[in-house]
Amino acid sequence: MIGEEQTRELGGLAARLTGLQNYPRLLRALGSSEGGVREAGQFLMVLFQGMGDEVSMVCGPDDDCATLTHRGFRLVRGIDEPARGVLLHCWGELWRGTMRSQRRLKDLAFEDQGDELIWTIQPMRAAG
Repeated sequence: MIGEEQTRELGGLAARLTGLQNYPRLLRALGSSEGGVREAGQFLMVLFQGMGDEVSMVCGPDDDCATLTHRGFRLVRGIDEPARGVLLHCWGELWRGTMRSQRRLKDLAFEDQGDELIWTIQPMRAAG
C-alpha cells in the first residue's frame, strides 16, 4: 500500500496524461471546437453539467480568463478527508491535462470551497 503523498503524485500524473491523450476525442464527441479560454470553459461546463452538476461561467472581456463555479459536485459526495483531497487533486489534474493538450495552451487551477469548486482558466504564460 502506498501513502497519501505518493497516491496524489502518481494519481495526478496518470490523470494529467489521460487528459492530454483524450482531449481530442472528447472534443469530437461533444461536437466542440478548440479556441480561447471561453471555449475551454464551455468544454468543461458541458462535461460537468453532463454529470448532473450545476456550473456557471464568467469570462474576462478579452478572453483572458474564464471562471467556473461548480456546485453539487457528485464525484466527492460522501467522501471524507484525506481521500476527498486526493480525489480532487487527481480530478483537477485530469482537466489540467486537457487544457495542456490544446494548440493554445491554457492553465487551469481550482479552489475547493467545500460546497463548490471555483475553476480558473487562463492562457498559459511563457516563463521568463
